[in-house]
Formats: sequence, C-alpha cells, structure tokens
Amino acid sequence: MVVTFACLLLTILIIQVAISIYVFVTVKNFDENDFKKIYTENLFLAYNTGNQEQKSTVDAIQETLKCCGIEHPQDFTTRLGIPIPGSCCSKQVSDICSPLEAYNEGCVTTIVNIFKSALTVLGGVALGIAAAEVRN
Repeated sequence: MVVTFACLLLTILIIQVAISIYVFVTVKNFDENDFKKIYTENLFLAYNTGNQEQKSTVDAIQETLKCCGIEHPQDFTTRLGIPIPGSCCSKQVSDICSPLEAYNEGCVTTIVNIFKSALTVLGGVALGIAAAEVRN
C-alpha cells in the first residue's frame, strides 16, 4: 500500500516537472510572427467588413490592454484604409482617435508579452509545487 502511494506521488511529480519543462520550452520557442499572422487574418482584417462580433473583439482588446492596431495605430489607415478607432484612445470621446492620442504599442506585442508572462508564472508555480513535494 505504501509502495503504491509512493509510486503515485512519483508519477505526479514527474508529470509536474514535465509540464514545467514543456511550458518553459513553449515560452522560449513561441513564434510571435505566427501569432501576428493569426491575429491579423482572423481578427484585424475583419474589423472593417461589417462583422460586428470581430469589431467588438478588437475594440475590447484595444481598450482593455491599452494597445492599438497590430504593431502601431497606423495599421488602421495603412491596412484597412479607415481612421484610427476610438477604442485606441485612453479618453474615448468619439468613434475616431487622433494619431497623437492613440496608444503607441501594438496589440500583438502586448498579447504576446502577457502570454509569455503567464506561461512563465505557470511553469514557476509547477516547479515550486514539485520542489515542495520533494522536500516533504
């Protein structure tokens, strides 16, 4: 009975260490260009197509994360041919934002940084729990 319990704990420990290693490798090898392509094709380029759901999603991302466009606010004018939307401004007073008042950082960089930070914390927590289990 004790041996079975010890084997079960060892299996859990190995799984935790494997998850930690996987998370750290994923963070290291994460390709920002692939994410940028997915974000651009699936969300950003659909912003001006009349799909209200995708427009609302991009607006919510920009307002919540305080970012604008893919790489910078000018993405709206250069890629979509529309003015910078109000969701890019910290003080939204209209549907249009001036380039001087728009958030400077692009949303892809912001999302990637949040993703990498979250994965790093997850890997650290998994390693910390594994270390605590070994210690006891």
